[in-house]
Amino acid sequence: MKDKDYIETTIVLYGDFDIQDNSQWKEWLQSMNGYMEKLCCPPTHFAAHNEKVFTSLQIIPIQKYRKKLEKSFLEDNSINYMELMQLPEEFELAMYDYVARGCRIKDKIMDEANIHLSLPNDLFLKINQDEFIEEQKKYITFRHGEIFTLSNDEQPFFYVTGLKDKEDFETLSVIKRF
Repeated sequence: MKDKDYIETTIVLYGDFDIQDNSQWKEWLQSMNGYMEKLCCPPTHFAAHNEKVFTSLQIIPIQKYRKKLEKSFLEDNSINYMELMQLPEEFELAMYDYVARGCRIKDKIMDEANIHLSLPNDLFLKINQDEFIEEQKKYITFRHGEIFTLSNDEQPFFYVTGLKDKEDFETLSVIKRF
């Protein structure tokens, strides 16, 4: 298992999307999965949340999510959170042990919905930033975005969701705003 406290890079797009548009959820899932595979970090685990099928934020192996996801899509449930992660075989805490994490989220407690991808710096260098941004804009009514670095220990997820004040992040460095 790798060191839990390392600097990673996150690219985030803020805006809005319709949580009831299941076709967009399906397309986003395929897009993010393909992008992570292209970066040599194919997802191993999946998490989602809605009121009926995915009622907890349980992280499950990627092979097991398909049946639950199809049930959720068939029942036309509103999904407000979905993420793909690459995790090592023996991880302790998914939120700290992931290699790569792609997420699409909209929640009442957040100011804006977002799509983000967090990666170790060496993997981030492989990204064609413009291509990634344009691809992800298909799944969000885009307002603004950022690329930043932050210690994995301080959790980029907390920054992009606004669950902590910006001043609370000691290692935060915004590289680019767009």
